Amino acid sequence: MPPTLSVAMIARNEEAKLPRTLDSVRWADEIVIVDSGSTDRTPEIARSYGAKHSFHRDFQGFTPQKNLAIDACTSDWIYLLDADEVVPPELADEIRQTIANPKFDAYWQPRLNLFLGRWIRHGGFYPDRKLRLFRRGAARMAGAEPHGSPQCSCPTGNLRHALLHYAYPSFRQYLTHMNGYSSDGARILIGKQKRACPPPPSRPTPS
Repeated sequence: MPPTLSVAMIARNEEAKLPRTLDSVRWADEIVIVDSGSTDRTPEIARSYGAKHSFHRDFQGFTPQKNLAIDACTSDWIYLLDADEVVPPELADEIRQTIANPKFDAYWQPRLNLFLGRWIRHGGFYPDRKLRLFRRGAARMAGAEPHGSPQCSCPTGNLRHALLHYAYPSFRQYLTHMNGYSSDGARILIGKQKRACPPPPSRPTPS
């Protein structure tokens, strides 16, 4: 039998972005979405694409939430995807060809980021390599919030084609995203019973 692929995702109130993302991975054998409490049409949209949608409202951070999605996957291979990302056709073909004849158990790939209406190909925004494709059981999410990443101890390869990341199409969305990160970070710190303290007053500089 040919190898199978699961797409693992997390989501919360992503109804505006989700159709574009799910359209790009219709070819996958399984789509798993772990939801941290959407109040919009995210669950309905997910199920309309045949995704396995489940709620896990006890949000402990992006890394634990993504591990829940990874653990729910049942295919031979896993592709980790965010709701603001799109797999273009040339990358989809490369993924299918790679898992049909794999030389490694995990693969890095470039990611092309959209910032304020422009695809950024310089200034550290590209190639923005991410480890996203791995054999089930070969990698787990780890690292500091909110930007943990899959970690594995196996040798890794590289994909050639880029994942498209619709990061910040507008300045308003950029501010909304940053506010979301700060709110999620605050909830995590509160859950760990940690407090934020103001910095000590600065001393006057001798003249």
